[in-house]
Amino acid sequence: MSKTEWWAVPERRPNADIRLFAFPYAGGSAGSFRPWARRLSPRIELSVFQMPGREERYHEPMLLSMDQVVPQASNSILQRADRPYVLFGHSVGALMAYEVARHFMAQGLRLPLHLIVGGKRAPHVPIDRKPMHELSDRELIDRLHQFGGTPKAVLETPELLELFLPRLRADFQINETYRYRAGPGLAVPTTVLGGMEDSETSQQTLQAWQQHAAAGFQLRMYQGGHFFIHQNEDRVLADIQGIVLNAAQSALAGAA
Repeated sequence: MSKTEWWAVPERRPNADIRLFAFPYAGGSAGSFRPWARRLSPRIELSVFQMPGREERYHEPMLLSMDQVVPQASNSILQRADRPYVLFGHSVGALMAYEVARHFMAQGLRLPLHLIVGGKRAPHVPIDRKPMHELSDRELIDRLHQFGGTPKAVLETPELLELFLPRLRADFQINETYRYRAGPGLAVPTTVLGGMEDSETSQQTLQAWQQHAAAGFQLRMYQGGHFFIHQNEDRVLADIQGIVLNAAQSALAGAA
């Protein structure tokens, strides 16, 4: 896997029509989406946001706020925006993708053709539970068992937990200290993905994204909990690919 500072690219595709920039969920990394690359159409090049404190960047200080994330993510995307692109994010990654798109719009920069967000209540809807980044290790581990998505081997191995919990807390801190700042609706078509059994996000809080999508909105629900993107991966990935390829086709038609 080749890698730039902020984006890991599992498979280089220099002839791809479009780039898909993916922001992982809390505790996730480039490895969380690495298997997607070989399953996506060769017309799509996947890049995964690689935050400090994980994988090759393990020894770098972790980011702790959205205000730290957005400039780094935005600048690094602009360096690779030589072709049309789509933003995707899941859970806290959904907020990152949304805020990056807002930043580009505010600065009058090249916008993504589409925004895809999953497993995250709308930005203006507050979190109605105790912040997870403030829980004790034992409480946090218990919550992770309830959430699903974290391998059992990680939760039951002290050495792995010692590596995993700090980056998870950092990502939860980004998510839980985020405060929505009012602004114009996003001039980018937006598709929201949700899990029907997700205890973190109700269909109502997912539907609430509609007020932020000034250029078109769609909600798609899937069987599964908070990590439906992996539990129902075939269908989710097929839908994401369809959205990205349709965006690429529209861009090509517009340029013709």
